[in-house]
Amino acid sequence: MATPAEVDAALADLGHQLADRRHAAGLTQDQLAARTPFKRTTIANAETGARRSARFWQVMDRELAAGGVFIKAHAAIEAMAGTRHLPPLPPGEDAGPMLTVTSLARCPYCHNELGQVAHIGLSVVPVNVPASGHPGNK
Repeated sequence: MATPAEVDAALADLGHQLADRRHAAGLTQDQLAARTPFKRTTIANAETGARRSARFWQVMDRELAAGGVFIKAHAAIEAMAGTRHLPPLPPGEDAGPMLTVTSLARCPYCHNELGQVAHIGLSVVPVNVPASGHPGNK
């Protein structure tokens, strides 16, 4: 299994490939977003190495005529990392029909590790959470 730094580097490389193909197609992030179900900020974050779903990469592959490059690269990153080293998907990001568990979930308030969360389709369900006095539980 790859280290988190190796996974981050692979995600950053995939993001650079997305930006390069978008530029080659003569599209701005706004123009690409208008052709997809994703917001400009989602595309911008992916271009800087943020994790995105398989669905995101399938749509980008199709819109930028990448010939499966994005789909294969995303699958390779998921395989090299294993789900234990990847952070949870951002709220609203389509995880598809998968079930994964990660131990790197972070509190949106204090950024402390929460423990484990389960990704079930579009839902993110806490498995282990901190004491009830924590701001994230209010």
